[in-house]
Amino acid sequence: MGDPKSLSSDYRAARYRWSDLTVFATVALFLFFGGLLSAAEPPPLSTAQEGDDELVMEFKRFYSKDRSVRERIEAILVLDGVNTLEATKVLSEVFDDDDFKVRQAAIDTIGSYDGLGSSQFLIETFLTNKREKNVQRKACAAEALGMMGAVAAVGPLAEAFKKTKDWDLKRAIATALGSIKAEEGIPVLLGLLEDKDPTLRITAIDALGEIRLPELYQDKIFHAMANDSNWQVRAAAIGSARLLRTLECIQPLIDRLREEEGRLRGDAYLVLKDLTFNTYSDDAEQWQKFWDRAKGNYELPDYDKVMAERKKRATEGTRYSDANAQFVGIPTKSKRIIFVIDISGSMETQVVEIDRFRADGKDYASFQRLEIVKTELINTIENLGANVEFNILAFATDLKWWKKRLVGSNILNRNSAKKFVKGLKPLGGALAGFRSRAGISQSALEQGKTNTFGALMAALGVPEDSSSRTYDRNLKSDVDTIYFLSDGAPTVGKVIDQDEILAEVKRVNKVRKIVLHTIAIGDFRKTLMKALAKGNNGVYVDLGK
Repeated sequence: MGDPKSLSSDYRAARYRWSDLTVFATVALFLFFGGLLSAAEPPPLSTAQEGDDELVMEFKRFYSKDRSVRERIEAILVLDGVNTLEATKVLSEVFDDDDFKVRQAAIDTIGSYDGLGSSQFLIETFLTNKREKNVQRKACAAEALGMMGAVAAVGPLAEAFKKTKDWDLKRAIATALGSIKAEEGIPVLLGLLEDKDPTLRITAIDALGEIRLPELYQDKIFHAMANDSNWQVRAAAIGSARLLRTLECIQPLIDRLREEEGRLRGDAYLVLKDLTFNTYSDDAEQWQKFWDRAKGNYELPDYDKVMAERKKRATEGTRYSDANAQFVGIPTKSKRIIFVIDISGSMETQVVEIDRFRADGKDYASFQRLEIVKTELINTIENLGANVEFNILAFATDLKWWKKRLVGSNILNRNSAKKFVKGLKPLGGALAGFRSRAGISQSALEQGKTNTFGALMAALGVPEDSSSRTYDRNLKSDVDTIYFLSDGAPTVGKVIDQDEILAEVKRVNKVRKIVLHTIAIGDFRKTLMKALAKGNNGVYVDLGK
């Protein structure tokens, strides 16, 4: 790689904006009429451009695989907004990094750039370069090009797809084609709908939903919605109907409401409500009568109104009729649920907003955080439907499962679960602190920290030694819905940084399609909890301080 101070003509072309072109036009006219065109020189770099070059040079000096993951990610994020060809070149070297989160940071940063030179560099260096054999680098480049919306990359992406059997590269190309939203990418995605690997069928459906040209392929998505043997594929197809937004979606969704059970039935119901704004219950025959009567001249609600309703629903929760379970105001029709409950030391603290709870009709025997949560969870357990399977995971520094697997909601298991919940106590709180100061025990304090990452990965069914080199292809999790409650930010575990936790959850839940609801209680910054719910089709609820 050359000296960043020595700018190539391509680099200059990628950097100049319209203001720069205006300067060139003025100078060119002046020189033409003065007969001095042969002596023309480009204008000097601006101070901002020089600052960008300096950042790139400092990055090259600093970046090393010997640095910690956090340091590497932080260095990459410094180049966010630099938007130059040279920055793209140095960040593309990160495509070789062994850590998924680091590579993803580089992809996201390059993907925010919009220079023609940057996209052309990625195409020529990684996609059309016959000497480039590393599929990981190709996959990273493909994903970055998708984020850029690089239409010029559609052809090279399609050609690269034809030549590979690698799952990561196929997934990345399909995702990129969806992000670019070009009609020319549709044939590749339609071919993937027939792939024997359900994870690739899911990726194709997600991408087709993003392209939003339903008249070209919606019948194939409806076929997958009704006939695919994999529930995650059907979930992806139901979710895509929300993006396609056509009248033709309504009948297949009513059919899903009639045929599906559990969470997918709830998913179909929510999309129907999104498309029509009707307040019917989730009774399929009621919806069928409506549609038989209205379909001749029906018009879908205004898109802006739909988006406003979605935003409201994301903060207030959703209401399913005849829900199988409801925990702290978030109902679900799921029949496969895990409740994940924080029992760290801070959960022994009393809530501050007692009047708020009482105003909502909640007058607990104790307003200690954990006692409130225990009361709510016991009420939920008592009202679980007989066809629901569930489990409970309590966590602080370590994890404590109620059962080794999901179990049925019969009278014996509900009784056992309530006893388990009643026996939960905050670990490492004020009492442990008193003992520590008295020289009695330090270990209790260490046991009372917040291992958010460990709890989430366990609930998602990820083994502790799982590699984070690529997106997770495992679809065998028994659970389809998680309730995650915590009163604080991560303080212990394999991963503590909140951005890294989000990246890891995205990695493992990309095709799993597990819904993640989050509930926050206590006075702490709740950005992570909101982002976890938003990124995983869940509802976020703030119980209060």
